[in-house]
Amino acid sequence: MRNIKIIVLLLIFLDAANFSPLAAAKKDSISTKQDSVIDKWESMVNENFHATNDITDDTLTDYKDSNIDSLVENSIHDSVLSRKFDSLNAITPIALTYNEEIKKYVQLYLMDRKELTSGVLGRKEFYFDKFEQELDKYNLPLELKYLSIIESALKQEARSWAGASGLWQFMVGTARMYDLDVGMYVDERYDMYKATEAACQHLSDLYERYDDWLLALAAYNAGIGNVNRAIRSSGGKMDFWKIKPFLPRETQAYVPSFIAVNYVFKFAHKHHIKPELTKHHFLDADTVVVNNKIRFKQIAEVLDIEEEKIRKLNPGFRKGIVPASEKNKYNVYLPKEKINDFIAAEDTIYDYKTKAERRREKRLQEKYGPVVQGEHMVKKGQSLGYIANRYGCEMSDIKKWNDLNSDLIYPGQKLVIYAAENVLKGKMKPNQQKEKVLNSGHNDNYVYHTIRKGDTLSEIAEQYPRVSVRKIKRLNNISNSRRLQLGKKIRISKNAG
Repeated sequence: MRNIKIIVLLLIFLDAANFSPLAAAKKDSISTKQDSVIDKWESMVNENFHATNDITDDTLTDYKDSNIDSLVENSIHDSVLSRKFDSLNAITPIALTYNEEIKKYVQLYLMDRKELTSGVLGRKEFYFDKFEQELDKYNLPLELKYLSIIESALKQEARSWAGASGLWQFMVGTARMYDLDVGMYVDERYDMYKATEAACQHLSDLYERYDDWLLALAAYNAGIGNVNRAIRSSGGKMDFWKIKPFLPRETQAYVPSFIAVNYVFKFAHKHHIKPELTKHHFLDADTVVVNNKIRFKQIAEVLDIEEEKIRKLNPGFRKGIVPASEKNKYNVYLPKEKINDFIAAEDTIYDYKTKAERRREKRLQEKYGPVVQGEHMVKKGQSLGYIANRYGCEMSDIKKWNDLNSDLIYPGQKLVIYAAENVLKGKMKPNQQKEKVLNSGHNDNYVYHTIRKGDTLSEIAEQYPRVSVRKIKRLNNISNSRRLQLGKKIRISKNAG
């Protein structure tokens, strides 16, 4: 142990000596020596810190804490970076230029953002194999997988201030151009497989337009319009570095960042940056095919899974609802140990009514009588008030059923509605249906009281055990208790409490 530390300190001393002002003035003459010292240090670390059982985790942690910043800084040399970039350029059609600007971004990711780099290193193993398969399918450079790091830091749930979402940070318009579903219930920008395929298609189209990968990447970030304007402003130059001053500031940094990231995540271990040892929740998950509408709550209650865990595994389902059908199936991620349980109990899960749904049905039964779930497609000119009147329910209930935060709705929007079956099918108007139920005069859950002259709700409530004015008003949808209609029948719950 002591011998190893002595060797490390000696090599650090030698390395630091090469960065004295005198050494800097003689950079060309000692470049070979610098590379030799770094290579020896790396070789020794790999051989001893990873293979020797005498080095404990505590010792390594103490060593890192006291020396890692200086070691990383001292390992970033022009001669090393230039040589490594040459090796990268030899195997990719993307022009991974090395210059002083690129060096700044390399330093940024290796030093100022080393925690970010370490975190991404810990996540990349799960994603990169899948990215490479899709890139290879479209005959694209595999190095484009690093673009996802610039976009989202490999966080599937990432969303920018401008609304770009997912691993590949698609805006809504671009997502729909590549057939990604972005709607009330589903946002496929968060679907790793579908979004990656869309990104490959988009990158293919951009490269076909510019025949230059750096320009294609600039357009991925800034849009085709901004890149075309920059080309015109530069006098027609088709070179990123020549049109760079005319691009948006973010894009001026975007492409150099991508180039730097290619180096950083290929050679991070050479600069003593190690993956953050975090367990990725997708590693222990697999998919099931869902072919019927289902809520996360149903799955959670039947299979005994935390609903929040299902949400984290499936960020693309916005409302905790999978709007599946036989014609429109969806893949849903679940913990691996629950996959067989889902398959065995699939029909039960579809038919299962959650505790919340049972409570809601009871409230609806009390408020509107026998109802079933239906769907209303919003047409041009329709308002939430119009739809509520059409089905004999309240606007506030429609908003609750559909998780709406405001009264705004739009043509083509699908709304969940609970109403009598005859009303949903348009065979009866809401008032006719209520009269039919009241005039039928029999229901195991209710008794019916006919309004007489002089009746008030408080007097009616006193005639029945465990009945309150509030309960009568809610059950009969009465908003004004002073305007009771003579001869009208109102429901009184037998089980009121």
